[in-house]
Amino acid sequence: MLQRKAAMVANHPITMPIHKRINCLGIALVFCLSTTLVRAADHEPELPLDELRLFSAVFHQIQQRYLHETTDATLLESAIRGMLDGLDPHSAYLNAPERRELNIDAKGQFGGIGVEIEWRDNTVVVIAPIDDTPAARAGIKSGDRIITIDDRPTHQQNFQHSSEQLRGSIGSTVQLTVQRQGVDQLLRFELQRAIVKVHSVRHQWPLPGYLYLRISRFQEETATELLKILQSQLDGAATTHGLVLDLRDNPGGLMAAAVAVADIFLNGGDIVSTRGRNERPLEKFIAQRGDLSRGLPIVVLLNNGSASAAEVLAGALQDRQRAVLVGTRSFGKGSVQSIIPLPKAQALKLTTALYFTPNGHSIQATGIEPDIVVEYGQWQLPPLKLNTRENNLPGHLPPPTVPATAAQQQAATPIDRKVTKDSQLHAALLLLQGMGWTQAQAASTSSAPAH
Repeated sequence: MLQRKAAMVANHPITMPIHKRINCLGIALVFCLSTTLVRAADHEPELPLDELRLFSAVFHQIQQRYLHETTDATLLESAIRGMLDGLDPHSAYLNAPERRELNIDAKGQFGGIGVEIEWRDNTVVVIAPIDDTPAARAGIKSGDRIITIDDRPTHQQNFQHSSEQLRGSIGSTVQLTVQRQGVDQLLRFELQRAIVKVHSVRHQWPLPGYLYLRISRFQEETATELLKILQSQLDGAATTHGLVLDLRDNPGGLMAAAVAVADIFLNGGDIVSTRGRNERPLEKFIAQRGDLSRGLPIVVLLNNGSASAAEVLAGALQDRQRAVLVGTRSFGKGSVQSIIPLPKAQALKLTTALYFTPNGHSIQATGIEPDIVVEYGQWQLPPLKLNTRENNLPGHLPPPTVPATAAQQQAATPIDRKVTKDSQLHAALLLLQGMGWTQAQAASTSSAPAH
């Protein structure tokens, strides 16, 4: 619809008034009349002429008085960027190189330091470092505020320029000054840019019978990659009791990829819906393939770096009661950005809708609350409480020897010490062990003969 309206404006004959400032005023009138025609098609009030006159006056003063001579094209592009920057942190104008970079990001390969960022409080804030990239290896963390890039303050430039500075030719270096919460002094990093190849899914078995799946971001091939790993690992394992799906520090990516991943774990039903202006329903995405994860119990790990498409997936699995969420509240980016093509390979990235979970909850600025809150850090046992029980009494009778079931033996397997450094993963594994033990008890009870 938006593209058709833009075409109407482009083909509409516009006659410019003769004026001694014809260049300046004519450009402004084209801008104003184009906006007015689109508004008229939507039956909205026309843009007041006072705003047109103000735009024309400012444009003329810059042309005549600014210290350095500036081209009309530069001024108009800055005006367009300003319009979009003033809407929200995620809407933006994309020139041809920026649009190409966006397409490269979706495919999972680009040049830079490997960090997902946003514009917040007039500075660049790290949403999450991307796994196995220069930023991640250097210790850049979610929540870090990038104060300068190559000694140029980020608050003196816009978000697009800061993004461009972080990317560059392979092998070149960039210096960052970072402010980190809880650290008194500013941190300095010198990073060497590299080809950032994002393999969005990786896996391991932190405990026999429990498969850990890490999704670092959502790209075109994420669902295909995940399903291949899931099927090969489950087919090759002697037994599997549960899955851990790690979405921590996942900045999002393609919503279509998140929907496809949700379709792997859900047996039909809603995944996510979108609503536009005035909460008008736009789209609803429904699972179709059936549960390809064989109904295994799932624990999803979240933190404040889990954003956008990651929140869509987590919200779907939580609302559909397919998984238990462990960790901390997610980032809260629940808005949809549509890519609207423009002439000369340019585009608008425009916020056009909000995501809603299957139960109708908005993610925007609220995030996804985990079912069990666990802060990240070293796993610590609770303080020892000296409670007297039968086995504490001198000379107590030992319990009878009863062969343990396979599930009970699995639940008693100690967790590797490396895992205890990650309290959230540790909690997830303990939860899955408990779920497996409960299921085993339920199965043994149901199969017991009646008396």
